Amino acid sequence: MLVEQAKFFAEQVVIEKLGEGKGKDKRNLYQRFLTGSLGELALEEYLGMRGIMDWSIGHSKKYDRPDLEGIGINAGIKTVRHG
Repeated sequence: MLVEQAKFFAEQVVIEKLGEGKGKDKRNLYQRFLTGSLGELALEEYLGMRGIMDWSIGHSKKYDRPDLEGIGINAGIKTVRHG
C-alpha cells in the first residue's frame, strides 16, 4: 500500500514541478521522486518510526531543508536505484 501511495505522490510532485517550470524530463523526475520517497519510507520502516516522509506537496522553496528535520536531525537521505 505504501508503494502505491509513493507512486501517486511522485506523480503529484511531477505535476507541481512541471507547473513551476522545473524539470523537462517527466520520466526521470518521476523516478527521482519515487526513489527518494521509497528511501524515506524504508528508513521509517528500518527505524520503526514515522515522521520522516513528508507527504505534502508545494513549491520547491518550501522544501529546501534536511529530510530528517521532522525527527529533529539535521541530515538528508540519499537514495539510488541499483540495476
